[in-house]
Amino acid sequence: MKVKLISVVSWSLIMLLIACGDKEEMPSQLDLNFKIEYGDEPLVLLKDYEYPDGRKINFTRFSFYISSISLIDEQGIVTIKDVDFINTTSNLVDEESSRTGTTISIEDVPVGTYERVQFNFGLDPFLNGMIPADFPSDHPCARPAEYWIAWDSFVFTKIEGNVDLDNNGTLDNLEGMSLHMGSDDVLKTILIDKAMSFQEGNTEELSLTIDIRDCFIRDEQIYDIEAAPQIHSLSQLEYAQELSDNLGNSLSLN
Repeated sequence: MKVKLISVVSWSLIMLLIACGDKEEMPSQLDLNFKIEYGDEPLVLLKDYEYPDGRKINFTRFSFYISSISLIDEQGIVTIKDVDFINTTSNLVDEESSRTGTTISIEDVPVGTYERVQFNFGLDPFLNGMIPADFPSDHPCARPAEYWIAWDSFVFTKIEGNVDLDNNGTLDNLEGMSLHMGSDDVLKTILIDKAMSFQEGNTEELSLTIDIRDCFIRDEQIYDIEAAPQIHSLSQLEYAQELSDNLGNSLSLN
């Protein structure tokens, strides 16, 4: 009986070892969360806020591209995703959903410990040198509505809404705001000091806040919303650059 018992135990051990050897590695994942605020308040669509110069403003859309999403360690830069399109609009319908934010999940992150995260607001020149038809239909860049033919560029960021242009204390349908930023000249690279360790099967989260109010003011310099409430022309590139610079500085780590 003892021999038989030993044989059964040995066989069970062998089968266990085989099973362990066949076990698939579980990929690690990065959840990148963006919360949108206005002056430290959760941004809610069509809610009136105060522009830095005192006039009323509200919002109907905020969307943007990010590209070259990378992790940095002592060995160098590891790119974990080429590009993604983030439309936060549907998550800004009320305070609760705005506080939750918009999350993209990046799978198959290489195991390791990293010190920084880097990405671009906008598309790198290689991607921006293409057109939506160059991409498969499910690709983030296969969006004709996010491309400017006249600029030969994707629209990197859209901030849309209404602003009290005549400064009479009310908002009407003739005071629309449509701030569209694009072209290689407005590409902004973001570098975030954040240590993260990815082990097999684990998920790390990076939570970031964008304060839209900071897009309109920097070092007490207020964006001239009355001069350029809409950006649709190459002649307005200086306004797009100002907003893009401010956008890069509106980001904070939660």
